[in-house]
Amino acid sequence: PGLLLFAAVAAPWYALAQARNPQFFNEFFLQHNVARFTTNLYRHPHPFWYYLPVLLLGLFPWTVFAVAGWLNAIQHWREPEDDIGCVPARKFLLIWALTPIIFFSFSQSKLPGYILPAIPAWILLATIYLQDRIDHVAPLRMWLGTLHALFVATVCGAVILAPRLMLHPREAIPGNVVRTAAIVAALVFIFVLVLLRVGGWEMARLATLVPTILALAFVIKVAAPIVDETQSARPLADQLGAYPKAPIAVLGLHRGIEYGLGFYRSQQMEAYRPGAGRRLLIAFRQLWADTTRDLVGGKIGPRAGAPAPHCTFLVPKLAGGADPH
Repeated sequence: PGLLLFAAVAAPWYALAQARNPQFFNEFFLQHNVARFTTNLYRHPHPFWYYLPVLLLGLFPWTVFAVAGWLNAIQHWREPEDDIGCVPARKFLLIWALTPIIFFSFSQSKLPGYILPAIPAWILLATIYLQDRIDHVAPLRMWLGTLHALFVATVCGAVILAPRLMLHPREAIPGNVVRTAAIVAALVFIFVLVLLRVGGWEMARLATLVPTILALAFVIKVAAPIVDETQSARPLADQLGAYPKAPIAVLGLHRGIEYGLGFYRSQQMEAYRPGAGRRLLIAFRQLWADTTRDLVGGKIGPRAGAPAPHCTFLVPKLAGGADPH
């Protein structure tokens, strides 16, 4: 019935979209659904187990309780239905939590956002688990509290290290940064574990949210500008603002930078081909050093901002000093 209802609601919209855009079926269904699932057309292949760490991080900071809730739901799978229908709800959440992850694990193209539909089910399982423990005044097991404190502390420590790793991915992390991250992780671990030991389940929310909010504040204040500089194509697009209409060729760029640049400039990025005509060439720095100087005969422009250590843009030498526009 659900599929029939969806077809009845969606079919007119799809028909109208196809009528107004003849390329809709090919672009949407064949390329962005069938081709994404069955091929590596969009260049983001990952191993079968890729969504396991994605899920664990995506459930932060409630990861440990979500997994505990999922395991608890399995234990109650064979129980008869109670008066409020809790057992069937748990069965439904178990299936909901796993289906998108298993389905997209078989896909040849994987992105973290593909399993977002599964996250609410995991959070609901965590909610049911925590509320059940609070209602029954069950003791908080030491190993569960320790595991939760360790996970939250590890992520908070990693947040401290992340900006340095993004800025200098090939360099060793300075000792003072490592020590700072270790101290932060240790303090968070002690804080969470002590509150859980003293207050039990009632203190789980406070013990979890305080370090999470502080870590989020650090990300917004310190890490966000670095993420923008190193992971986004926006700074590079800004640097190319002097050439708003210039055709652009790319060589060896990460797909995120390539497609991001196309988004910010509202134009299609072309793969570099010798003899294709005058172009602004955006190249991976090492590839430029090895091959592009001979191919293009260009000069180095300002350092690209995304990612700064790896990219540079080259302005080809044009006959008679012609403007590349």
